[in-house]
Amino acid sequence: MKVQAPADVQRVAVGSPAIEAERLRVDLGPYTILDDVDLRVDGGSVVALVGPNGAGKTTLLRALAGDVALAAGEVRLAGRPAGDMSPTATARYRSVLGQRQELAFPFRVDEVVRMGRAPWLDRSAPGEDDEVVEEAIAACDLALLRDRPVPSLSGGEQARVGLARVLAQQSQLMLLDEPTAALDVRHQEAVFALLRRRADAGDAVVVVVHDLSAAAAHADRVVLLHRGEVVLAAPPAEALRPDVLSLAYGHPLEVFASDSSGTMAVLPLRTTIERRAAVTAPPEETEPAELRFTQILRAATWADHQRAEQAPFVKDLVAGDLSVEGYATMVDQHLHVYRALEAAMHEQSDDPVLARFHDEALDRVSALEADLAFLRGPGWEERSEVLPETAEYAGRIRALAGTWNAGLLAHHYVRYLGDLSGGQYLGRVIARIYELDDDGWSFYRFDGIESPKAYKVRYRESLDAVDWSPEDKERIVAEIGRGYELNIALFEALGSAVA
Repeated sequence: MKVQAPADVQRVAVGSPAIEAERLRVDLGPYTILDDVDLRVDGGSVVALVGPNGAGKTTLLRALAGDVALAAGEVRLAGRPAGDMSPTATARYRSVLGQRQELAFPFRVDEVVRMGRAPWLDRSAPGEDDEVVEEAIAACDLALLRDRPVPSLSGGEQARVGLARVLAQQSQLMLLDEPTAALDVRHQEAVFALLRRRADAGDAVVVVVHDLSAAAAHADRVVLLHRGEVVLAAPPAEALRPDVLSLAYGHPLEVFASDSSGTMAVLPLRTTIERRAAVTAPPEETEPAELRFTQILRAATWADHQRAEQAPFVKDLVAGDLSVEGYATMVDQHLHVYRALEAAMHEQSDDPVLARFHDEALDRVSALEADLAFLRGPGWEERSEVLPETAEYAGRIRALAGTWNAGLLAHHYVRYLGDLSGGQYLGRVIARIYELDDDGWSFYRFDGIESPKAYKVRYRESLDAVDWSPEDKERIVAEIGRGYELNIALFEALGSAVA
């Protein structure tokens, strides 16, 4: 099949970026679906987006396609801002296949495939459209179905029609959302082989897949998404790690090398003898480096993080259902927690490990006091009350200081990494809901930190650089979990207090 676009469309060289995403953030209602996502896909490569349900794979693909509004960040096509291309030029450059193929009318298979030629109607040579359409139909094994109405086809057959339409578009960048999900094994392998040929001819392919073994076999790079962030972006042998995959998916997974083909197979942990006899462990020389501690932390605490974000009090806050005094009550309780945390960090600042993380640019107490003075006015100190759950949270932090400083750092991680992540979005929502200008939400603004994302990267690098023992890592993960539990208990108490 003709895999290259006509000569009047400038092609991206193999190894040069066909599409780039920088610091993408996508908000859907009160929720941040993607946060600070960077991605680069070069011409001549297949990049597989993988991750559990709700990780952000489809949202990322839609963001790359320009089909969802960005709250922050930029997408570039061939080095140019995506918005600089006209709709026609964009359609010639990139094609998109969504999860579902829905038609308003019962078009025939060949008619739907021909729709892919729409961007080229004024550029095609005589007879070229017919030739391209026939090749796309043949490539997707649709010759015997060409005259059938698409709604009369099975789900898998309709999926192949959608892919044929994309192929007929002859774009040099293909964005595909689960193109093989409804296909049988033969057609799955045929589709991946086709995508591989497109990449080998110089095109760029971004494909969302749930079949991790297929990603291992056919992708040049695998991007693992988790909780709206990119956890790993690397060649399959480095990205498809049993430890990180098991944490990300919440189920034990194993990675093997097939004894017949030599390709990697990723399978859920089961005990059947038949499955274990079919695979063998990968060669020792292909084993990747040890998983970073912060990758373990992010995956191990995902469920707790989600529970905190889904707390009824937080939902009411972002929905605008709380009064100003209800918001001020939350600020008041946070003040007592941060006073305990920052006092402990200052007290233990001579600790060589804590010294790496003790940064006055993070301190929030002054900002919280300023917010309360604005929200409640003079005499706010006399109106301050400490809920029992807040006292327990602050007490836990004080108890760790000087007795187990690694545990103190665990709470430092929970509070400040959260403030620099979802807290940034929450602050903007609060400012909009309560019509605040500069005052009343200082807590969420880190004026001394130029780039929260860059700061988080440096923070995690510092955490990974510490020579933690396995026992330390286990205890820190557990203490972070306890920090989330204390935070969730505080949100529940706040919900009762402001009801």
